[in-house]
Amino acid sequence: MVFPSVSEVELFAVASIALLLIPGPAVLYVVTQSAEQGRSAGLASVAGIHIGTFVHCWNAIPKTRRSRAARRSAGCSRAVRS
Repeated sequence: MVFPSVSEVELFAVASIALLLIPGPAVLYVVTQSAEQGRSAGLASVAGIHIGTFVHCWNAIPKTRRSRAARRSAGCSRAVRS
């Protein structure tokens, strides 16, 4: 097993912290909506972003696995054979 050097870990840590501190487009969108239209518009923006992310991730799963996952989450886990 190959471990990264200390300098590589330090560089990774600095890059990770920088990415955490810089807001992304979704954060800027929510802040803008909240500032211009109020709290309810900000919460609606957050809900829309999360629903869109869920749909995007759900569609990335192959269809056969999607149907099995849906049946499992609906409580039909005994009837589903993986």
